[in-house]
Amino acid sequence: SSTGYPAPYGNYYKGARHQFLILASELPSFCVDSIKSLAFDVFSTTGPLTDFTIKIGHTNQTTMVDWEQNVTEVYTASSYQTVSGFNEHVFQNPFLYNGCDNIVVEVCFNNTGFTSNALTRYTTTSFQSVIYYRADAAGVCTNQGQSGVSSNRPNMVLGLSGVTSTFDAAICALTSPVTECQFTNEQVSAVISNLGSTTISTLPVAFTVNGGSAINETYTGSIAPGEKDTFDFSTLANMNAGSSFDIQVYHASSSDFCTQNDTALLSLSTTLNGAY
Repeated sequence: SSTGYPAPYGNYYKGARHQFLILASELPSFCVDSIKSLAFDVFSTTGPLTDFTIKIGHTNQTTMVDWEQNVTEVYTASSYQTVSGFNEHVFQNPFLYNGCDNIVVEVCFNNTGFTSNALTRYTTTSFQSVIYYRADAAGVCTNQGQSGVSSNRPNMVLGLSGVTSTFDAAICALTSPVTECQFTNEQVSAVISNLGSTTISTLPVAFTVNGGSAINETYTGSIAPGEKDTFDFSTLANMNAGSSFDIQVYHASSSDFCTQNDTALLSLSTTLNGAY
């Protein structure tokens, strides 16, 4: 409605901030390397929106509970006027997608006055996909408060670029080491995801610590398309000296033409323990 939320172009209040969750399973199966634009489907417009911004980030959330803090600005307009139909925003800074994670899209504006909401077509998701805050105040786009959550997610069209690769092994995340008071020789474990259309049975993998010499090993197992497996390196990472570490895990299969998801980085630091 002209007064209800979620509403990415909702000017019933002076300002509105929304985050929309998109699951990795909702994205195309081909190798997406970047998101270049975003469009909302509007069937009733509203007046100009001041400092309209779009931000995107990767997330581990599978339902919107809290604001995702790790988002990067991809689009901004000092004033944006909605139009009937698809409102496309071509990003000034395309978002580089890692090929593995869910993503959050944030939109926000902050006017000095209010009128009514632009009406956008939406789809009800099976999960809580929206968090929003709206207020008749300044500072809406940095406010961490919540006005509500919803499963009614506005329909979006994402402008994607990428390549088709039957073999697509992604290093999605490092599950160990974890932060400790003091590191010694530590286990390195990484999640391998099969984003291609053929089963992965062998994969050369490696890790480095702080850019040092690579430890090369081979994953042997079976990862069906769409599935994941965790690989534990048999060689431990030497983390006896120092207090901060950058651990990089990657693979170098010559069959994989989707290269932007072949590497994962984990940064760790020792934590203080006791009373100071």
